[in-house]
Amino acid sequence: MTRRLAFWSGLAALVAGVATLLWRVGPFPRVRADGPNVIVYLVDTLRADHLGLYGYERDTSPRLDAFARDAIVFDHAYAPSSWTRPSTASLMTGLSPSRHRAIGRLDRVRPELRVLAEHFRTAGYRTLGFVTNPNVLDVWGFDQGFESYRDIDSESLSSRADTVIDQTLRALDALAPEERFFLYVHTLDPHIPYQPPPPYERMFEAPEDESVALYDGEIAFGDEQFGRLLDWLRQRQKYDDTLIVFVSDHGEEFLDHAGTEHGHTLFEEVVRIPLLFKLPDGERSAERVPSIATLMDVLPMILARVGLPVPEGLDGTDLLGAGAAQPSSPGRPLFLDLDLDWHQGRTDIVRGVRVGDLKYLRRLRPVEEQALFDLAADPGEKRDLLPSAPADVARLAHLLDTHITETVTGVHLRASNSEWGETRRCSIALRTTGRFVDLVTRALEDGDRAELDAGGTRIDVVVTLANYPHPTGGIPRVIIDEDSFAFDVEPVDAEIEVESVALDGMSPCPLWLGPTHRRADDERRRFRPSQPDLALVDVAELLRQTGENARALPMGIYLAVVSDAEVGEDVPEDVRERLRQLGYADD
Repeated sequence: MTRRLAFWSGLAALVAGVATLLWRVGPFPRVRADGPNVIVYLVDTLRADHLGLYGYERDTSPRLDAFARDAIVFDHAYAPSSWTRPSTASLMTGLSPSRHRAIGRLDRVRPELRVLAEHFRTAGYRTLGFVTNPNVLDVWGFDQGFESYRDIDSESLSSRADTVIDQTLRALDALAPEERFFLYVHTLDPHIPYQPPPPYERMFEAPEDESVALYDGEIAFGDEQFGRLLDWLRQRQKYDDTLIVFVSDHGEEFLDHAGTEHGHTLFEEVVRIPLLFKLPDGERSAERVPSIATLMDVLPMILARVGLPVPEGLDGTDLLGAGAAQPSSPGRPLFLDLDLDWHQGRTDIVRGVRVGDLKYLRRLRPVEEQALFDLAADPGEKRDLLPSAPADVARLAHLLDTHITETVTGVHLRASNSEWGETRRCSIALRTTGRFVDLVTRALEDGDRAELDAGGTRIDVVVTLANYPHPTGGIPRVIIDEDSFAFDVEPVDAEIEVESVALDGMSPCPLWLGPTHRRADDERRRFRPSQPDLALVDVAELLRQTGENARALPMGIYLAVVSDAEVGEDVPEDVRERLRQLGYADD
């Protein structure tokens, strides 16, 4: 959703007042860890299909290919987005971008979220981080839980992988032999600009595309640096009992779909990533996992392997556990989300879902379009099946709409009958001084409608609320009819007015506001999305009293706002400049 610099202060104040369902650890206890050492090694902008272990013809990754013989390799691993901040936040939280909401270039990881390093620091581990990408600095909240979190580039050193490894090994050498550590390394190469050092700049020929040759040279250079870390572990007799995760945050496009770099699409070349797990003592070495995995799965898989509690309510799953075959089934949906505002002069909003071999993409900005691909028959996504498969398009579009309506930020409306309520016709009309955008619906039946006028200033909703018997029979129960809508408004703090809300075209329909379900009166028909009393952390709070407590929830229309993420205020100028160099800032 759209964010602007002028909204920073108001949004930060809003988020500070939001009650959260998630929690963060308090003071870290002085305990000694007894689990294995853990390393998460992330190589930025690394396509899976440019590595030998995933079938690439060039010898870009000899050290990683050898490491794969000691590891579990996920053949179909995905980033949930196609740029660094939302993907890395998903890695660190086990949550999808639509839930952690660090999705735009001004967003930060909310401090109330419990991130990976905090789990380990609570368990007595030394927690060390070494990064170079300005999108994962402490100003964006990525230092949470780290005892030491070093931005190597800001120390007037270099952003190259060899410098990162130099500093990492020095820090590891300074630890006592008995100390257990959680280490996060985030190297920037092969991100643009593609400038591998000698001899890697001439390692591969470039008969058609010099950029690809230089990109592959940077992969080879980074591969050597990863090998240096492995060598250090072996020399200190720490390799066998260390859990090592190798991963990327997204891929890169080289005219695969008429574009370059990343952060503009959700095609396979920018979301397919490498994912390798080396377990202690050679467990499950050289195993290949064919099922779909995501960055959200990394946190629960790590915690489960080292014996730490896995929090409830994550979007990720432990794919290596005893019941791992179930979530890896073809029916597990993979949701993709790109909402990058004013990146390289444009805003890209793309949503996607993959179920089995079918992948559905919907672009909202800068133009509206959609596409459907069969990845088994067409792994390069060159043949759009949209015209020939309307049933599949409808099924996946509905699945995506349901996901968006339940999780996306913005204004949420839900029309709900009471448990024993009679059938009623309910309508609501809203107008804004700005412009409504991204209207999505869920659970509408025949005759229900939600319409946005041509100018984007008015939304009209008409629904019939008709309960129906529970289909399983047994104890008499009814399914409460609920129809859901979500939308955003530009600018983000434009005033919204509820012009009318009626039952059966006559009597007023109750309008309930915010998480406390306060009854709206005539003076409360105007609001702004930034109002703290309307704010939700998760849209599930909108109708908290469903299920067994539904009889306590009166009929009516419920309105609340799922806020955008906390944004980074007072971003240092040197960080802004580095973001400009990578194409993420234009101010």
